[in-house]
Amino acid sequence: MDHPVQVLIVEDSATLLRLYSAVLTQAGYQIWEADSGVQAQTLLAAHRPDIVLLDRVLPDIDGSEICAWIKATPALTSTYVIMLSALKTSEDERLGGLEAGADDYLVKPVGKRELLARVQVGARLCSAQTALAASEAQYRTLAENSPDVILRLNPEGSPIYVNQGIERILGVTPELFGQASRSELGIPDRVADLWYAECRATAAGGEQRRVEFALPTPAGVRHIDARLVPEFDASGQVTSILAVLRDFTDRVHAEQAIARLAAVVEQAVEAVIITDPQGTIQFVNAACERLTGYAGHDLAGRSVRDIAAGRDGFCWQFLEAIAGSAPWSGVSHLHRRDGTLCEIEATLFPIFDAQHVVINYAALLRDLTEQRRTAREREVILTVASALRRASTRTEMVPVILDQVCVLFSAPAAAFTVIDAHNGEMVVEWAHGDFAAATGVRLPVSRTPITQILVQGQPYHVAVDDGSVRDWVGEQRSVQTLLGVPLIAHNRGLGVLWLGSEHAPTSRTQSLLEAIADISANALYRVALYHELERYAADLEVRVAERTRELENANAQLRTLDQLKTKFVSNVSHELRTPISNLKLYMSLLQRGKPEKRLHYEAMLHLSVERLGQLVEDILNLSRLEIAQHQPRELALTDLNALVGQIVTLHQPQADAAGLMLQFDADYLLPLIDGDYNQLSQLVTNLLVNSLHYTRQGSVRVTTRRLSGQDQVLLCVEDTGVGILQEDVPHVFERFYRGNHRQAEDIPGTGLGLAIVREIVEIHHGEIAISSQVDVGTSIQVVLPTAQAEMASRPSNGTVYAGHAAAGDGHI
Repeated sequence: MDHPVQVLIVEDSATLLRLYSAVLTQAGYQIWEADSGVQAQTLLAAHRPDIVLLDRVLPDIDGSEICAWIKATPALTSTYVIMLSALKTSEDERLGGLEAGADDYLVKPVGKRELLARVQVGARLCSAQTALAASEAQYRTLAENSPDVILRLNPEGSPIYVNQGIERILGVTPELFGQASRSELGIPDRVADLWYAECRATAAGGEQRRVEFALPTPAGVRHIDARLVPEFDASGQVTSILAVLRDFTDRVHAEQAIARLAAVVEQAVEAVIITDPQGTIQFVNAACERLTGYAGHDLAGRSVRDIAAGRDGFCWQFLEAIAGSAPWSGVSHLHRRDGTLCEIEATLFPIFDAQHVVINYAALLRDLTEQRRTAREREVILTVASALRRASTRTEMVPVILDQVCVLFSAPAAAFTVIDAHNGEMVVEWAHGDFAAATGVRLPVSRTPITQILVQGQPYHVAVDDGSVRDWVGEQRSVQTLLGVPLIAHNRGLGVLWLGSEHAPTSRTQSLLEAIADISANALYRVALYHELERYAADLEVRVAERTRELENANAQLRTLDQLKTKFVSNVSHELRTPISNLKLYMSLLQRGKPEKRLHYEAMLHLSVERLGQLVEDILNLSRLEIAQHQPRELALTDLNALVGQIVTLHQPQADAAGLMLQFDADYLLPLIDGDYNQLSQLVTNLLVNSLHYTRQGSVRVTTRRLSGQDQVLLCVEDTGVGILQEDVPHVFERFYRGNHRQAEDIPGTGLGLAIVREIVEIHHGEIAISSQVDVGTSIQVVLPTAQAEMASRPSNGTVYAGHAAAGDGHI
């Protein structure tokens, strides 16, 4: 063909239409696009394309009807129709599409390579038809070079002519194929019998027939789609049969890949639940059975309510998602079959058909119970470590340890006992809570288990009425059991830490107390070692002054290294002091304050917990981002406009409540960028929340645009807020720095938001700048590089490529 092959793409999914168009345009085809049946008929009549890539499920006319119309229109009978569908994929539905006149039938999703190959086959067949109309010589040239096998057979099915394509499938030349028997060619009898039967039926009926079969070949089993077309003489008698054999092995392999994907879902670590639109369970995988304790057959046909907690749990979020036909993700909880409650991270989303009608709902659940418990224990360890960092002597440390143990375990009493090196007695060095009166008590070691604990290095659990502890514990109604754990550092026994509680300690309580004891032992050992070094230096100062200076230099180096290691913890401890102090204060007020103010105390406790949780979450985010700086990370094509639009919409109610105008000016020709969807979402959220918090009146404006002449995009967040003092501007990206503006003192925050933003910008190889004027407003500009992929230059239409799949009949 002298002109480029014209292809009409009929697809109601804008994303797929754009992708198919880009792939085929790059391959050199002239493209026409239609998103409905009516538009497709108009373009067909106007341009008469060579090939039609036709979605079978369209919003106005079924693809089969359009295909039949094409084949019935004289001017379009030579048009090659490739029908595609992700929904109608059964054998009967595919045959129905082919019977409607389709020349080929593809099952979505379709790979780029397969799409090009199928279109190329269509293009070659179109060229073949043109060549046949021109001359028999051109026909034979096309037939010889076709990737498909083309045969001319007599009415009994014996070959008259075969092209070179037979060599690609069977590995024999056309000449040998015509002379060899079926056994010599390695064709099974069942395949040969089927072939001859179809040929005889075609000759007898005088109608086209189509047959599929699996053919063993030296290269493996090939799946063949054969079309048999009768050829008539002038009297209407069948004189020969034209057969076209097409290898669709790649499509079979794709279907097998889909089956493997289903197996992956079944074997996934995350629990998967699929329901109908009313919430009736249709499928659960093995992970869901393990999470809930229910067998799959127990859940099938039941409502999701049967495995969920009350209105504040997973059931409520699932019902909300069903009612709103919208996705939801977050942390929730559900009851297992045995009644235990577990924390989960859930993602709920609707599944749409081609008409955007919800046909199912799906939920992905991940058990967070152990993770949350570990996080809480980590917070306990961090709290104790931070408290010990603030203490500088043993006298300061021991009360801190006991106080924190009582608070963190909600225990009524705790004590610290040691062995007096001079007389071997057990001494209650410090006691806290209900044991406070025992401070200073001395007892012979033979009457206590302290030696056994220190020698064996093992915890010791005993009831308070046991004679070994009753002498110093006394009569305590609030304490029923004692748990003692040794404090040992560098093979040196420093004492025993005792926890008094109302109930027998669990294994986790014991493990956590042992961890606290290890931290405390190292801290006490460090202090003791420090004081020993000081005394030693003082005693030898005159006689070994030079050696003392060396030790002091070494100690200074150790201090420097310790400061480097603990700088981050020191910053954290400084920020955590206020919420922890508030927690202690209002816990005390709850016990001894005015009853009528109990709700106020609980509210303040809640605020302090929220503050503490936000600090820890921001700290963890910073740690993850620092790790991400040194690890390779796969970034995905991301539509920045869609991402920003979602976050602006999410915060619109907050802006409305504050009386602020929140505006998003998007550059709709903005190219895609390579990015991490979750990190970019956090970046935009932090910038937008900062502006909303620091703006009393006026507006917050978010802008995106492409920087002219550069492969970069700009995200700008501007507000009319309180502004930043000029001396604070160079420090706003430092951790925990909040500035000195008088109007910002009552605004909540951790001082980590912009530090997180800077880390994310650096991970994405971008740049960030800030300009501000007090009482006028602030503007923050983030510049990010555009994506380098082949589709990156196409204009944005609001689709998010990272983290979300576009809805439609399917996708590449």
